[in-house]
This record gives sequence, C-alpha cells and structure tokens, in this order.
Amino acid sequence: MSANKILAAQSFDAIARADSTDLERIIGVVETEVCECLSIEYQGWLDAFQNVASLWAIEHWRLLAQHFAASSGFYECNNDDPARAIEYANSVNLCNARYAALEVALNRVCEIHGLSPDAMRTVAGTEEETAVRSISPPDLDYLRDIMADMERVLNLGTTSLAAH
Repeated sequence: MSANKILAAQSFDAIARADSTDLERIIGVVETEVCECLSIEYQGWLDAFQNVASLWAIEHWRLLAQHFAASSGFYECNNDDPARAIEYANSVNLCNARYAALEVALNRVCEIHGLSPDAMRTVAGTEEETAVRSISPPDLDYLRDIMADMERVLNLGTTSLAAH
C-alpha cells in the first residue's frame, strides 16, 4: 500500500472522528505537488453538484423503500387489523408528502444553481423511477430540512474554495 493511500485512509478516519488536530497533523506530512489542473472552483462546484445528486438519490430510494414497505403492510393487514391498516396508510401518505417535498427541493436547488432537474435525476440514477411521484402536498418540515441539507452539501463543496 502506498504512503499516500495510508495517509488518505488516516485522513478519512480523522474526518469521521471530527478530529481536526489529527487531520492537520496528517496533512502536514503529505507531499505537495505543483501541477496544472482545471479550475479549483470549477472542480469544487462540479463535486458539490454530484454530492447533491447523491443526497437526492439516497433520499429518493429511502422514501421509495419506506413507501413500498408501508403499502405492503397496508394491503397485508387491511382486513385483519383495520387500526394497523390506518397506521400504514398514514405512513404511505407521509412518504408521498415527503417525496413531493423532495421534488420541490430538487427543482428549487436546480433553479437557484442553474441545473437541470432531469440531469440531476439522470446522474442520481433515478430518471426512470416514477412510482412515488405524487400529487400530495409537500411536507413543509421535510422540505425545509432537505433544502437545508442540500444547501449544506453545496456549501461544503465550495466553502473550501476561498482558501485557494
């Protein structure tokens, strides 16, 4: 294993522990290189957009799985346990409302940053999946939270650019 790979692995662990002192120590021993590359700002934004697509994909598939689980539970217990069926139906409705909010968030973030929602879905690997697209009103609490998460991801990818 190369020294740089070992140092990168140690850095990753330090990041996971939120140990900035250890991370600075590791970075201090990493060799520096002078090279010509694409704009650091460009790369930062491209990485940030990819990270938002990843966040969106994770949430999309998580909500889809929750939706299918709640739907299956509803159909399985509908006749035998009406009270439980109502719980499952409420879960399905919540998933629909959160998915509607996820769509709103994606569209807003894309509009703010000049991105195509369809391109974002394609990169996320979700362009063909429409099973949970709903006409439910969005869950406004989830919308606020997911918008904040998306903006945080975008800022993580670009705040370090000021140092360069």
